[in-house]
Amino acid sequence: TFSEDLYKAPEVKIGGRVATVTGSKKDYTATLLIPEDEKDLVEGKLSIEISNYSDIVGLVGEKETSTTDGSTLIYDRTPPEIQSISPNGDTTWRKEQSTVISATDNLTPQKDIGGKYTWQLQGESATNFEEKFVNESKLVKNTGTGKYLIYLRIEDLAGNVCTGVTNPFYLDNSVTEVGQVIITRNSIDGEKYGTHKNSENQLE
Repeated sequence: TFSEDLYKAPEVKIGGRVATVTGSKKDYTATLLIPEDEKDLVEGKLSIEISNYSDIVGLVGEKETSTTDGSTLIYDRTPPEIQSISPNGDTTWRKEQSTVISATDNLTPQKDIGGKYTWQLQGESATNFEEKFVNESKLVKNTGTGKYLIYLRIEDLAGNVCTGVTNPFYLDNSVTEVGQVIITRNSIDGEKYGTHKNSENQLE
């Protein structure tokens, strides 16, 4: 945004590359499209250069190399990485399982790394990542029975994503049921009593 209407639109470079400028009068937008397979543009803070703009009487404005609010442009094409999973699986049957997962990124601070995760029975595909992933926080599961894996979808501030899966955690929250016990009376031999389970295994 400029203080007055421009006769000639500004030229803008971002990261040393010519950006596309659209707009009119006082308000303009500069856009730089970076290909997905970009390899040459250096990651990190990108330079900004605004120049060659003029007002209606032909006065050329000064070259600008910073934003008025102090903000910066950051280019990041590298996804985060899973640094540790502790523990990475547990083959002891338990009613509750938990683990702590830590991820790192080349530009996003650890506290700002987020994403989603889900506990899924081994052998089943993970489709719904409903739980919010908070970096270096404890992930807990205390329901269900079976061998569970944690599927991860971890994301940095630029939207780069890495995926991962843990080793299995063994969970047993099944309820032990006692079969029906019936007391019967055998009148043939007098007052003889016995018990049997589900009318099959006679207990005398």
